[in-house]
Amino acid sequence: MSTFVFVKRLGHIGRNDIRLVLGILALVFLYSCNTTKYVPDEQYLLDKVHIDGDRGELSRDELMDYVRQQPNVRLLGMWRLNLGIYNLSNPEKENGWNNWLRRIGSEPVIYDSLMQQKSKEQIELYLKSKGYFQARVTDSMMVTGDKLCEVRYNVAAGPLYKIGRLATNVQDDTIKAIVLADSSRTLLRTNDAFDSNIQDLERERITRTLNNNGFYQFNKDFIYYVADSTRERLVVDDSMLVLSPLDRAHHKRFYIDSVEYTINGVPYNQEESIFKPSLLKNNCFVKKGDLYKIGDVESTNTRLRSLPIINNVSTRFTEIADTLCGDDHGHLMASVFVNTSKQQDYSIDIEGTNSSGNLGGAVSLSHRHMNLFRGAETLKNRIRLAFQNQFAREGKERFMTLEFAISSELTFPKLFFPYASESFHKKRNPQTTFNVSYDYQRRPDFTKSQMTAHMRYTWHGSKYVLHTLTPVEFNVVKIPTISSDFKNYISKSYLQYSYQDHFIFSLGYSFLFNQQMTKKLGTTWYVRLGLESAGNVLSLWDDHLEKIENSDATYHNLWGIRYAQYAKTDIEVRCQVTDLWMNSWVYRFFAGVGVPYGNSKMLPFEKSYFVGGANSIRAWPIRGLGPGTSKPASEVRYHNQTSDMRLELNAEYRFHIISALEGAVFADAGNIWALNSSTTDKEAKISSDFYKQIALGGGLGLRLNFDFFVVRLDGAVKLHDPMTLDRKNGWIIADKTFRASDINLNFAIGYPF
Repeated sequence: MSTFVFVKRLGHIGRNDIRLVLGILALVFLYSCNTTKYVPDEQYLLDKVHIDGDRGELSRDELMDYVRQQPNVRLLGMWRLNLGIYNLSNPEKENGWNNWLRRIGSEPVIYDSLMQQKSKEQIELYLKSKGYFQARVTDSMMVTGDKLCEVRYNVAAGPLYKIGRLATNVQDDTIKAIVLADSSRTLLRTNDAFDSNIQDLERERITRTLNNNGFYQFNKDFIYYVADSTRERLVVDDSMLVLSPLDRAHHKRFYIDSVEYTINGVPYNQEESIFKPSLLKNNCFVKKGDLYKIGDVESTNTRLRSLPIINNVSTRFTEIADTLCGDDHGHLMASVFVNTSKQQDYSIDIEGTNSSGNLGGAVSLSHRHMNLFRGAETLKNRIRLAFQNQFAREGKERFMTLEFAISSELTFPKLFFPYASESFHKKRNPQTTFNVSYDYQRRPDFTKSQMTAHMRYTWHGSKYVLHTLTPVEFNVVKIPTISSDFKNYISKSYLQYSYQDHFIFSLGYSFLFNQQMTKKLGTTWYVRLGLESAGNVLSLWDDHLEKIENSDATYHNLWGIRYAQYAKTDIEVRCQVTDLWMNSWVYRFFAGVGVPYGNSKMLPFEKSYFVGGANSIRAWPIRGLGPGTSKPASEVRYHNQTSDMRLELNAEYRFHIISALEGAVFADAGNIWALNSSTTDKEAKISSDFYKQIALGGGLGLRLNFDFFVVRLDGAVKLHDPMTLDRKNGWIIADKTFRASDINLNFAIGYPF
């Protein structure tokens, strides 16, 4: 999803505005403090729940899951905002305002003794399922104030029982060898704590193993456990019994007799269908004559659903009676039902932007064909026109930026590579993409046009791993005009080589490990590693290229344009820890470096690093920080700070407030630096005391989470500014001359990372 951002510097805020905001907050706070406003007489608001005593190796949060009645949620552990909003309503009046307050707020949690008793029982049962067979839980309720009470559960977990002997008894010889051969992967281990949940997982694991070996009718109800704790103290001997079917001596192994396709409710016909036979063949793992395997069924559904032309897929099986096969084998007819979307669609997207208080906008027209050659090939064409009316860097003058872009991209659901085998295509779900684009940008300080073409391969290494290889990418960048002020400035700095016409012929690879798309509880990771090099192949032909010699540098041109030569690598790591209430801590680390050499003295502008903006260090505008401690010259009115090296750290706590509204507290740190001492000033170059040049900002954010997209507003404050080291060593918070320009508001779509 495209992102639009505005970064607004706070100006003068009137006292009346502050009083209004504080008054609204005070009103909500007042009603949230009056927590028992709608608690009936002789009843109590459940204020707190305690779990005390000996919990063994189990955490409080783990046991809290089994408490049936939880108190009203406290924002940041202190403020019952949801209850306060509910208390603002008038229960005697039925109107839109009161109904809305009750809907987004939370009614008071009234103490229920029956829920207390059930909670006690559930906690005790859970403890016993985790191996604490002698666990006991006592409970009590205590009145702590006017219509307020607390519930306390006192846990005595007792000793932990561990697994002793493990035994497996398989009644059916047909599946016995498979079950025993797979026993090395068992989840049950001697001397581990006894855990009935692990037993259930083991039942599911064995069931899946048998389902992947043709046993279509086998389910986990054929497996049960017998636990014996009488042989030795605090030891449980665990015996697993795998039963035979009731109606025959052996479980039946099934083979695929036939595979049929139904497209949009109509049986597949090769001549009349919108799909080539090869598309269904290459993406269907269920084959005639093969054993039934649940993994093949799942892979078929997943692979076909990944094609943009397909909306939904389901695979069903019908058992075929065949007396010739006997009782030990069965035959299945596989039916694959496919529903497709429209082959072509068009869209018009209108974006609103605001930068420094000035409105701008963009409009784009897109066309997509999702089955161009009847093989689910996707063609995307897009035209975009954007403009923005902005303040200059000092906020005293307005200027207009204009951008026009056109692109065409064709993606094939296969790998155009001579040594890519059929098994590779089936396992890795590869794609080959060809892209051509043109982008024109006009700014007051420069005008730039860029023509790009690339070929790209992508394939999956595993469920969470994606590889991307770009064997060929061309970029022709021309900068026909540069303003005299900006030209004078960059001629004295490291930026001068970034704003010259250049040609890029590059090779790139990226590795992506991403668990965060699963949105699961606990800890998830995102790791991206990128590698890129340019100009090395062209350098082999230097003797045949035009050679330019001047006092500043010696370099070679291709088609009259200097080609870029560099090596670049960067890594990004994100860690997200999500709790049961879907609040999360999110951490991000980014480090990148690009080294120009040979035919280049600086990285091209579009390959350089920058920081600032809504998705980086939010207390600074985009390209408004660094490199190092350098400051833009007074004659340079526009933010264009880029360089060779970037280091960034971010931390953010995201918490739910009410309904779709979320809050965040965040801190950002980082900067960019230059590497080449011959083309930069000392303030911009990386040095041993770079840690003193780390910029630091922090702030608060509000987000509207509509599941399919997030609207975000972040307010960030500069805390340490390396460009003002003369002010309290850069510590803005220690300076009494704290200014409104040290605060930025960032509006964007989507989370920052």
